[in-house]
Amino acid sequence: MAFQRLTPALCAAVAVLAGCAAPGPSTPPLRGFAQEPDVRQASMWRMFGAIGVLEGMVRAPSGDYWAAGGDVATLSRFTPSGKLTTYQLAYVPSEITADRSGNLWFTNARFPKAILRFDPATLTLEAFGLTDEAYGGITLGYDGNIWFVEQTHIGKLTAEGALTEYPTPVIQGASGLSWSANGLIWFGASGPLGYQLASLNALSGSVKLYNAKVTSSAGSVRAGPNGTVWYVITGRPDQLVRFDSINKRLTVYRAPRNFTASPCSGAISISPSGSIWYATQRLRGQGFGKHVVGGGYIRFDIKSKRFTAYASPKGYDWNCDLVVGSRGEVWSTAGPGVSVLYQH
Repeated sequence: MAFQRLTPALCAAVAVLAGCAAPGPSTPPLRGFAQEPDVRQASMWRMFGAIGVLEGMVRAPSGDYWAAGGDVATLSRFTPSGKLTTYQLAYVPSEITADRSGNLWFTNARFPKAILRFDPATLTLEAFGLTDEAYGGITLGYDGNIWFVEQTHIGKLTAEGALTEYPTPVIQGASGLSWSANGLIWFGASGPLGYQLASLNALSGSVKLYNAKVTSSAGSVRAGPNGTVWYVITGRPDQLVRFDSINKRLTVYRAPRNFTASPCSGAISISPSGSIWYATQRLRGQGFGKHVVGGGYIRFDIKSKRFTAYASPKGYDWNCDLVVGSRGEVWSTAGPGVSVLYQH
């Protein structure tokens, strides 16, 4: 394992504010019909150890997987074969994304009023100051800019470090965010109806709230094909939600029991084949006596409306962020390492 130390440089940024629009209308939810799930525990798993309780994860343009230290000041780089390089930082990274040039951008728990950029080629680290605190998701937009969740804003940083912060309803905690093909950015926020799905127009900066319940303003949101938005409402059992942003209609699918969705901002991904994947905590026990005994993944096939639950082997930690690779392999941060599911 290689190990490298970095020193940060601080950059200033300027905030620009934009307005909010009124809540958008919606229609009552539909009940989706999903077949009973397969549950598979397999020899298809591998675990690669690292330093820290890893949190955010991203697949870079190079094909390597990068994981944020979570509770320690490190970034971990894994090759597709699992070879690890660890970089020691002066910040504790939480959620992470990569731009088209291969730079890593991340939020950090101890200094939430900054976004960090790390260049793996030159081993340089830059900090961009914010006016608000960023605890939630971070992603590369279709416009090439970096977008992220703050407590009361959605923020944008250009490659040159120019900052724009768009006011939103209060976002408590670690909402994920996701771009859709029509230029809307989706996230969870608190509104007049409680915790609701929300969108921000990347061009105008206008915000809309929808009559679509989310568990809280924490958790992952993923834009899918044909104007759909996917997320999980945790409960007994969890419910996978499909929101049709064109017709403003909800469809709810009852998810497998004894698996509860990860609260991490990047827990949901869509595979190249179009399936929905999300990271979980695996539970044991009855009622309020249930406790976490491990991790696993849930796969939902959109065409067949069928769930498959993949329980990680005994001794594996519960899962946080999840990324699907180009060959269908599923990577996820899992405590002091990453777990990988290879599909056959």
